[in-house]
Amino acid sequence: MISSNIRYLRAKENMTQEEFAECFGVSRRSVAKWERGQIVIPKHARKVFDIQPGDRLRGELASETNGQSSKA
Repeated sequence: MISSNIRYLRAKENMTQEEFAECFGVSRRSVAKWERGQIVIPKHARKVFDIQPGDRLRGELASETNGQSSKA
């Protein structure tokens, strides 16, 4: 799920919700909603975390915490 990937990537970069929010010009509360899956994540989020268009975004990135790769 994209919301768990946003949480994972934000934590991987040691960013707070506030710092992440500043990157997108939104409130910390918006980021909290994104992470709960309540709002669609902006497409330009991949630029912040250097995600290439071919990288998978649905569920695979968060699995890296279990030692698995996110690449197809």
